[in-house]
Amino acid sequence: MIATQSPELDEILQGFPAVKQVDPVEDAEFIRFTIQLRIDPADHPNPPQIFVLFRQSEFMQARTVPTMLGSALRNKIAQTSFKDGSKGSEIRTTLRQDRNGTWVALTVDGSMWDFDPQKDRWIKGPVSL
Repeated sequence: MIATQSPELDEILQGFPAVKQVDPVEDAEFIRFTIQLRIDPADHPNPPQIFVLFRQSEFMQARTVPTMLGSALRNKIAQTSFKDGSKGSEIRTTLRQDRNGTWVALTVDGSMWDFDPQKDRWIKGPVSL
């Protein structure tokens, strides 16, 4: 059981703009890391989040080789999808640069965000993923 934030994820997040890791959640089967985007609170009532979801066995296996864990974390940050246990709907999240070099994100609540380098924060808006 991990029950604490991942130092490996913190290191990888240094390569992404205006994000931070918040407390992970785990149960017997899954580990869910949460990445929070820095926003102006006036733009959205709750800080938008990206989930990085691993099966316990998958995470422990990847953890045995540091480069493998880093690669797995980067891949899951770029694109994760899972079925919502309570609603049964498919949830997709992504955090990546588009073809033009603009950082874009699709958060758990279905909102799309652009990173504004002048304001050093994420702005809710029409982005194309």
